[in-house]
Amino acid sequence: MRKDDRRSNRIKAIAAWAFVIIMPIVFLTAKPDPVVVPTIDNATFLSGRHVFRANVCRACHYLKGADPVADANPRYRPEYLYGPDLTHEGSRNPEIGWQKLNLTKHDMLFPNGSMGDQSRLMTKAEINDLAAYMASRK
Repeated sequence: MRKDDRRSNRIKAIAAWAFVIIMPIVFLTAKPDPVVVPTIDNATFLSGRHVFRANVCRACHYLKGADPVADANPRYRPEYLYGPDLTHEGSRNPEIGWQKLNLTKHDMLFPNGSMGDQSRLMTKAEINDLAAYMASRK
């Protein structure tokens, strides 16, 4: 091996070790971006909550504070329901657009999911209000 090749290999080895040592430090000290939960007006909030109640979303999902009857009934606790707990849905998925897609094209996002296309059951305005309501849930 020539002297230049050995020197080049040594530089590559040092660079690789620097990457292995420095990158974990960068990832461990990096702060995640804060979740920005959208602000919606009171009328949209109330309408979205009404849509959640009226369309019997609570048959599969728990959402603390959306329905006092469900909150008081132990049968509506998350461990007894089929769908996920949506109490903090806005912290997980704060974008209204994503929520609309989840409601109308759920099978595209979750191929093995069982929630159907909710646009067959709700108007476009109801889907918009429910999506905004879900995105606002911190």
